[in-house]
Amino acid sequence: MHRGIAAALVGSALLASGCPSTISQDAKSGKDARATGAKNIPIGDDGEGSAKDVVTYPGGDRVDWKSFEIKQPKDVTVSVKWKPPRDGLDVAFNVLDGGYNVLVRAKPSPGTGKTKKEVDVKGANPGKYFVQIYAPERGDAAEYTVEVSVREVAKVDTGNMPPVPDPPRLAMLPPPPCPPGTPPDKCAGPPPPPCPPGAAANTACACMPGNTPPPCPPPPPICAANAPQGTPCVCDKEGTIPPPCPVAPVTVYAAISERSISGQGLNITLNRGTGAKVAKGCPGVVLRGTKGEKELSNSTFTITDVTERESRGTIPKMTLDELGTNTRAKLVCPQK
Repeated sequence: MHRGIAAALVGSALLASGCPSTISQDAKSGKDARATGAKNIPIGDDGEGSAKDVVTYPGGDRVDWKSFEIKQPKDVTVSVKWKPPRDGLDVAFNVLDGGYNVLVRAKPSPGTGKTKKEVDVKGANPGKYFVQIYAPERGDAAEYTVEVSVREVAKVDTGNMPPVPDPPRLAMLPPPPCPPGTPPDKCAGPPPPPCPPGAAANTACACMPGNTPPPCPPPPPICAANAPQGTPCVCDKEGTIPPPCPVAPVTVYAAISERSISGQGLNITLNRGTGAKVAKGCPGVVLRGTKGEKELSNSTFTITDVTERESRGTIPKMTLDELGTNTRAKLVCPQK
């Protein structure tokens, strides 16, 4: 096993120093290059499990998939440490659930000199999990050990926490203004102040002699039968619903900030999230080149994960070479 790994890494180093593009990234991969061929990591009674292997981009074995299973909710730590054939070579990995959703990433860190990365999955549910280990760049290669450690879910100790204080008493809210037309002596509290000149519409104030209160805008008309969608109108009968106003979808342009091999294609990370009105389910496509609207063939994807500033999706059946230097994406996000 170790002799074969050493030979593969020596070959990788030679290729990386010569012409790494002559071998396809998966030319020498085995079944574990896909999630369906993931090698199982048995978890022992002590909650530990490990496996050794090698990834080599120039040697044609860029991606390995491993799997493990837990029977009860657990806190899980996954770590990968590696021995590169020369300094500076990198390894990265993702942890996914049984539905191939990325739970946590140990991202590429080129030039840092790292030889170990570790991530945690807190309160993982029972089921099968995957670890996708890969060489990020064309020259990366290393012999690695992946270790999985499971332990009981940590519980928060509330025994020494101070008691929650009673909420402070709030000052009494001022009474609402008198409804229009109500005599001041019939109000529940003091009358509202006089309307100042030029007050904004719907200002709560009282009409004084010689002072005109702000006018209210006229109400919309009664909804006609079969009124088209978006017509501004009000219901003429209690319980009926006026036509809803359509909301146009939002077009968002984003840049691909990260990309990695997945079992079925490419995982991509975009630099736009909920702050730009991107949501789960938004369809997208990669645009060709540095400008224009021409779409890259077979590059459609759907957003599966989103934060305020980032979003992620998977392009099925596409390689890094096919994606090339195209980093622009266009999303069309329906709005509720």
